[in-house]
Amino acid sequence: RWIEHLSKLGSLDDSMRRVDRPARRGLRRLAREPALGGLPLTPDIVMPTVLETVSAPRSGYVQLVDMAGLQDCLPGEARAYIRIAPGEHVLEGEPLVQVSAPLSDSAARRVAASFVIGDIRTFEQDPAIGLVALSEIASKALSPGINDSGTAMEATTRSERLLWHYALERSTAPRATAVHDRVFLPIPSAGDLIEAAFATIARDGAGQIEVARRLRAALLTLAEGPDPELANAARAMAERALLYADAALILDEERETLRQTGTDK
Repeated sequence: RWIEHLSKLGSLDDSMRRVDRPARRGLRRLAREPALGGLPLTPDIVMPTVLETVSAPRSGYVQLVDMAGLQDCLPGEARAYIRIAPGEHVLEGEPLVQVSAPLSDSAARRVAASFVIGDIRTFEQDPAIGLVALSEIASKALSPGINDSGTAMEATTRSERLLWHYALERSTAPRATAVHDRVFLPIPSAGDLIEAAFATIARDGAGQIEVARRLRAALLTLAEGPDPELANAARAMAERALLYADAALILDEERETLRQTGTDK
């Protein structure tokens, strides 16, 4: 059993299995609690004209935000508007969060300490990292030195399944009440999730008809899913993937076969 375990350790298939579970947890949390217990920072939010900016103390990826701790740092009824969400990269000195009230030096330090910044992205509060990891596995499998279309197709299927369940969860599960109601957090859009999952595969697999067909079928399935925002993003990605394939496929028959894929959906 140990030899069998070692033989699989580090393989692309083993890597996909290890990614799948935390990715599902992250997307489930995004569907139920998109702003991590705070309020979503959407374009229609009217922000105060005067804001106190707290800058990032170091460069790296935002790995975690202590939402409760951040709200506790805010004076009075002040609100915090997070500029860099978990999973995004920030440079030292860039605006990390803005607060609608003056902050003392000690309060500003406590606000900055509510953010964990590290050298890599992590799964804990980053819902897109699992999709990115599967996409990178597919891209590596499609490289000329490996040329493993089967792994790329399996990664596509896993991302399709993850996003389908996310759409179901988003359309049926009750949204959690915002317990940190003075903290606003940017959340990834459906387009961001589709981009993370499929953009690289659409580009790198465009010249392999079997990969292009699996990708188009997955996207057209998601385009018929229960969440309208995700469906629209999947439909747009399907059209982009078709443009990539039109430029990469040599045979007219393959182009026509790809166009017929999923037409019954």
